[in-house]
Amino acid sequence: MTEENSNRVGWGIVVVACLIDFAQVILNLFHAIPVIGTAVATFGTWLLTFLAWFGFYLYFKIKGVNFNTAKRVLSFNGGAIVECVPLLNALPAWTVAVTIVVLSTRVPLERVAKTATKI
Repeated sequence: MTEENSNRVGWGIVVVACLIDFAQVILNLFHAIPVIGTAVATFGTWLLTFLAWFGFYLYFKIKGVNFNTAKRVLSFNGGAIVECVPLLNALPAWTVAVTIVVLSTRVPLERVAKTATKI
């Protein structure tokens, strides 16, 4: 896979995260309906959060991303926790979490160190 293609794939998953966050905002609008709406919104957002967490985790594992750094683990699972809290899940937590994971895989520290020593 070329560098250009891998870059497109990484940013494509960020767009998917944005769409999931948008869907959760739409589901949160159901909280305006007293009983049924709150139940639908809560169940729908929890289901969407679980499916998003599993899908993103599976995607990153297929791409070979290791979750052995604190930054990746905390951002990825922290995004899932924020998305489980009613009304807080309207925040773009998946977009932030996936962006942090994608950016942390883009530039390895060894590459940065080699470039810095050449300057």
